[in-house]
Amino acid sequence: MQSMTGSGAEVDGIQGELESARRRIAELEREIADVAAKEARLRGLVSASPIVIYTCKPSGDYGVTYMSENVCRFFGYTAEDFTSDSSFWAERVHPDDMDRVFRSLEKLSEHDYTKHEYRFKHKDGRWRWVHDDVALSRDASGNAIECVGFWQDVDERRSAEELIRRQSESLREMSTPLVPISEHVVAMPLIGLMDSHRAQQVLSTLLDGIGRTGARVAIIDITGVALVDTYVASALIRSAKAAQLMGARVVITGIRPEVAQMLVSLQVDLAGIVTSGTLQAGIAVAQSMARAGAAEGARPA
Repeated sequence: MQSMTGSGAEVDGIQGELESARRRIAELEREIADVAAKEARLRGLVSASPIVIYTCKPSGDYGVTYMSENVCRFFGYTAEDFTSDSSFWAERVHPDDMDRVFRSLEKLSEHDYTKHEYRFKHKDGRWRWVHDDVALSRDASGNAIECVGFWQDVDERRSAEELIRRQSESLREMSTPLVPISEHVVAMPLIGLMDSHRAQQVLSTLLDGIGRTGARVAIIDITGVALVDTYVASALIRSAKAAQLMGARVVITGIRPEVAQMLVSLQVDLAGIVTSGTLQAGIAVAQSMARAGAAEGARPA
């Protein structure tokens, strides 16, 4: 009886262990299913995200070791394209941006973070701008392990910025025109505010126009300049002096009473520069000066 009892207890023990193993297997299966569901959700979130996540080597060619699958949506390549070829990423950075990007990456060890924007070649051959945030990951001993990066396609934003820049440049050019008045007289009516860029543009446009037309007299009309301060006055005088070096006389028109007082108080040197209250009067003076210059040039030596 003791033998049979012992044998039964042993069987019961085995059955108990089997049941416990079944429960543990069921728990593990639920945990695996839960992890798989979370991974699927994470992949779905990353896939829908406008951010491409990657890891890469912390030095050398910075070859990609992981790339999120949503990279295909933005650049046409698969994640495996990047991870299977260590030089794949570097070979598709725009040649004009390459040195700047690698110099930025080489400074990672200083602050463990850098960011830059550069052009990356889409699979269809187009160049697209990307914003790249890169963080350096280190182990407990402080050794660099890998770089973790976040890519964002910013091509539309860069295109919009370029469009705005071109439009602003066009507006500046429109507000700094050089108008031919006669064969030897040109006029530049200025409108709006003057800053350092605008002042340089005035000077360049004026000198280019004088050189191109051979003008003897250049009129700079400041009637439409909203504010004439020390900086503006200095810029006008520099432009006038530069024009004189090219053999042209300068007439500044549109000088309001308060501007005249300011020029006097600043003791601005107007030697060789003719001034006039209105553009109409300045044109008459400029044409007279041009005729006088032509007659003088025609006299026999």
